[in-house]
Amino acid sequence: LGGSPEKYYCLGPLSESTARGILGSSSDEKGATMAPAFDDKNIVWVGAGTHHPALFAQSLTVRDMNWILESVPEPLLTADGRLYCQCRIRHLQPLTSCSVVRRSPDPSSSLYEYTIVLDEPLRAIMPGQMLVLYAANGLVCLGGGPIHSRGPSLWEQERQKEPQGQDERREQQATMSSSIPTEGVASS
Repeated sequence: LGGSPEKYYCLGPLSESTARGILGSSSDEKGATMAPAFDDKNIVWVGAGTHHPALFAQSLTVRDMNWILESVPEPLLTADGRLYCQCRIRHLQPLTSCSVVRRSPDPSSSLYEYTIVLDEPLRAIMPGQMLVLYAANGLVCLGGGPIHSRGPSLWEQERQKEPQGQDERREQQATMSSSIPTEGVASS
């Protein structure tokens, strides 16, 4: 989780000894502890277990999509410009149905940005992982690219729905118990 001279972060499972060092004890019956996210203030959010809502998201963005046919397969597009297909972000993960929407090019480059909306939330979507799109129930690979960002987690979506007072109270509780600056903490 820490390094020098630059800072390095590991998002995902923490070793049991690192979890004990951060939280004081392991968090569930199997000792599983996850680091589901970090923010722009270099704070790593540590959550108990492997199924915390902060680990799940239902959308993601890819900027550098590589199409097998060199462009979006036009015959597969719907009238509103969406591509309905299946995707996978890990090679052993089952295919997940999704829709793909092409956005305007990034002003700093000529690359289009693609927003992928999943029919079901997926766990641990991280920037840098590869997304691969398929048609015909996985028989035809359409293309793929590195994930640039994930959409809001289920936990973040739930927090946005809460009234102002509850949100502030939950923020204070989370700050006191769940966010722990981890500068200098090493993962084993």
